[in-house]
Amino acid sequence: MLSERIASAPTTIPSPPPASMRITHRPLTSLVQSKWNEEVAGLFTTVWRWEQRATELGKKVLYGDDS
Repeated sequence: MLSERIASAPTTIPSPPPASMRITHRPLTSLVQSKWNEEVAGLFTTVWRWEQRATELGKKVLYGDDS
């Protein structure tokens, strides 16, 4: 009985769906993540500008105004 069952078994093995089909799209989560990334990028840009201004001010204080 077992050998008959093995002989008559289907030859294809069902595979799971591809990863692209298993991904659940969450528009709200994506929106929140993108806004968070924009805010963090803006924060880093602002801090970088402050650092540049502080560097320029430090040079003016140490070496004088070359204007």
